[in-house]
Amino acid sequence: MQLNEIKPGLQYKLLSQSGPVHAPVFIMTVEVNGQAFEGSGPTKKKAKLHAAERALRSFVQFPNASEAHIAMGRTLSVNTDFTSDQADFADTLFNGFEKPEQSDHAFFLGSNGNETFNSSSDYSMTFVGSGNLVQSPLPTPSLFPPTSGKNPVMILNELRPGLKYDFVSESGESHAKNFVMSVTVDNQTFEGSGRNKKLAKARAAQSALALLFNMQLDQTPSRQPIPSEGLQLHLPQVLADAVSRLVVDKFSELTDNFTSPHARRKVLAGVVMTTGTDVKDAQVISVSTGTKCINGEYMSDRGLALNDCHAEIIARRSLLRFLYTQLELFL
Repeated sequence: MQLNEIKPGLQYKLLSQSGPVHAPVFIMTVEVNGQAFEGSGPTKKKAKLHAAERALRSFVQFPNASEAHIAMGRTLSVNTDFTSDQADFADTLFNGFEKPEQSDHAFFLGSNGNETFNSSSDYSMTFVGSGNLVQSPLPTPSLFPPTSGKNPVMILNELRPGLKYDFVSESGESHAKNFVMSVTVDNQTFEGSGRNKKLAKARAAQSALALLFNMQLDQTPSRQPIPSEGLQLHLPQVLADAVSRLVVDKFSELTDNFTSPHARRKVLAGVVMTTGTDVKDAQVISVSTGTKCINGEYMSDRGLALNDCHAEIIARRSLLRFLYTQLELFL
């Protein structure tokens, strides 16, 4: 629609259709100013939309840029000089599609911000010290075009086509498998874990998007990517994934690779402490298991059995015991 306002009468052509009946992939093309632009999608409409987006991105230096700004709903400063050799200005057309510059801002896990932490490529995150979480202001992140239903793997593939995901490891019993997949983007390796390879790939892609493109995705795959801008009061997803990985690895070690009867609970929780600038020096303080709920048929007021608590509650109790133990060292 926006492309049609700038270049009326464009014709879209179907190049190919592939995939199974329940998940087809259409490729559409449109020719603008003698150049062909292709787009793919699960429907012809979405494929046309992607082709139009690529065509729009090529218009950064065309003569009537002001019309494109109006069509895209952007407002320009009254002082904008359209005779300038610069065809694109700050906060104007198509800057939302560009990859942001790498920021020197970091996540600080402490009141002391004089030391910057750069983790290894295993976890791909940045933070400092220990204590309260504070984040310095981030630049405006890139926004992915508003197309619904895209998971992290699809988004990363459009930003960096041709990526290859490698299988790293598999652990756990048949009812509680844990897979680890990795992907290398811009010479950095990102890992993700999950109960199946598809989920592990998605988490690896999500880690890459968060670090390289400053893009935080909603947990629901069908929802849109959301930017991480302003003050963040929660941990970035890559850091949360690293903490999760440490807890799972420790639990695997304690339960003989998930073969112990203690590994058959539904919920796993833990507390991780960082003492330096490298996440590899992090220490798992507590690991606990629990159940989501107890069926009524297993509940009794006879006092003959102690029902399981939530894993999070037990992990908190373990943390308190650890803190008291540390205080006793100074008595």
